[in-house]
Amino acid sequence: MGGGQKLCDKGLENLRYGIVEKAIDDYFCLLAGFIAPTADCNLGELERFFLSDWFSMLCTLDSDFIMDNLKRKAKKMILKYTVSKQKGSSRYYVHEVDCKEPIPGTLGTKKQALHRAAKLNDLDYKDYMRVRRRDGVSCDKD
Repeated sequence: MGGGQKLCDKGLENLRYGIVEKAIDDYFCLLAGFIAPTADCNLGELERFFLSDWFSMLCTLDSDFIMDNLKRKAKKMILKYTVSKQKGSSRYYVHEVDCKEPIPGTLGTKKQALHRAAKLNDLDYKDYMRVRRRDGVSCDKD
């Protein structure tokens, strides 16, 4: 019975952390505009959850700290640099969103250019690609 209890405890722990992790991810995605709010998943509902006794029973994290950090991170989800294809070439370059002038040293494969643009935007690659999708940005074919 001792081994089964450990598995049960581990399963409950994973469930608790999964609930909190999903709430954090949803809150960030809503703040950053990656998902649209619904009746069951919106900022008000999530903020009430983070400030609830239930949240405190699930984990020992500071809800105000979490919400403040996610708000700061979401504000950074702005596309300042993007990628375009070089005319008459199979190479790509990074440039500022409102300016087609290539940034020196950024010409390369599409993947290299996207990674450089993410770095210039001060975003990790995954978040950079999410911002591009949210904003409907694709690599222009000049």
